[in-house]
Amino acid sequence: MSSPLYDWFFHEPFHSIFLGCTTSLSLFSNGLLLYIIATTNSSNLGPYRYLLAVFAVCDIVTTMGHAGLQAFCHMTSTGFYFFPRRAGKMNLFGYSLDTALLLIFLATYYQTFIVLAYHFIYRYKTATRCIS
Repeated sequence: MSSPLYDWFFHEPFHSIFLGCTTSLSLFSNGLLLYIIATTNSSNLGPYRYLLAVFAVCDIVTTMGHAGLQAFCHMTSTGFYFFPRRAGKMNLFGYSLDTALLLIFLATYYQTFIVLAYHFIYRYKTATRCIS
């Protein structure tokens, strides 16, 4: 079987460079967002600051999980299955943490979509309140 056209994306050195750049950019931008939220007057942001902070924290956890686990995704007709790239290598006191860390990664990954939906509802309510 021949390699697909995008096969180069998953091999070294491109994969490590891409992972390092995107992880660094994500940590920097979300850290900057948290810094701005913490240093901005609370009356300017109101309760919106909590929604932004939750989004940034979930994104930081997801980024760290992706960089650490580098999960493989297997798609089937019934759903997606995720497997850690280095199964059995993350141990604490002799117990493997791969499954627990992968579940945390997946929870924060999908939590981002939920928070984003709340973000759009909040923005809609704010925009329509100003119009009427």
